[in-house]
Amino acid sequence: MPRSQQRPNVMTNIALEKTVTAKEAKNRLGEVIDESIAHPVGISRNGRLVSVLVSERLFQSMQARLEELEDADWLRRAREARAGGFAPATEVAALIGRLEQDADAKPNE
Repeated sequence: MPRSQQRPNVMTNIALEKTVTAKEAKNRLGEVIDESIAHPVGISRNGRLVSVLVSERLFQSMQARLEELEDADWLRRAREARAGGFAPATEVAALIGRLEQDADAKPNE
């Protein structure tokens, strides 16, 4: 896919604008959830960040991006294996074909 059509890398655009204590998150859960829709909210315990609450939309976007990266990594590995003679060419070609079809079938978001 041309670079101009690629989605921005959501993983690098995430900023943790606010952190609340676990006790505060418990006492103000509804408000913290509302805040997390606009931006990720960190939750700390004993002064250490232990969790990050994100919107469902951001979570889905992160999952999709991770899947894309994993698919790209497996495709790269398969191509390297084929080039290095580590697997029968027919098996690697079939795997590459399936991964490329999956990549082409995914809608550009």
